[in-house]
This record gives sequence, structure tokens and C-alpha cells, in this order.
Amino acid sequence: LNSRSIPALAKGYRSNATIEWVGVVPGMTGTYSGAPNIEILWGSFIGKFINFSLSKEYQSITVEGNVSVVNSTFDFRAYSSVVGNVNGSVIAQDTYEHVGSSWLIAREAWNVTRFNEQFPVR
Repeated sequence: LNSRSIPALAKGYRSNATIEWVGVVPGMTGTYSGAPNIEILWGSFIGKFINFSLSKEYQSITVEGNVSVVNSTFDFRAYSSVVGNVNGSVIAQDTYEHVGSSWLIAREAWNVTRFNEQFPVR
């Protein structure tokens, strides 16, 4: 996420992966399925920022066979020339599946618990 490389980020997902976003992220809540839609989601979210960084990251990981579940929490900060400084908090869960020699995200869920914009556009 910190690198903001949308194509590289999208390659971390299975072609039929699903992302669900809930919470207080304006205009972004919903379920996104398939690699093309996931790439559009990431481009619409972090692609609009001049910078993007994470902090207060916490992860717990469990692995059972070819499936790994990562529960995480983190805060993010960003800057946009349109809305100014942005910050928020996320509770996330990623389910990875072992495919060939890689671990790819099959399902991801974000609960955005806090989202603030310096100059909100509604």
C-alpha cells in the first residue's frame, strides 16, 4: 500500500478474489469481485493520493493447510490536492490461498472505523 503501485498491488489477488468494504469510507463501501474491479477500487482509493502511509499496524496470522487468515488493524494517512490531509483507521481480514508457489488473496474485508478529510467533498 505504501508504494501506491496499483498494478503490483492487484497482482497479490486471485483473479476471482472478492473485497468487501464497510464502514465510514465515503463512496467506497461495497463488494468488489474479480481482478479488474479490484484494480479499479485500489486506483480509486490510494491512486488519488499524492502520498499514502500506514502506522500502528498489527497483524495476527493463522495457517491451516493451503489457507492463511491475516487479521489486522492499522491507521493510514494520506494527502490529496482535492480534500487535503486524510486519515483513518481500518480493521481488516485477508484470506490467502496457496496457489502454485505463491500466496494470493482470495477474500478481503475492510471495516473502515474512522475516516477524516481536511476539506470534505460531498
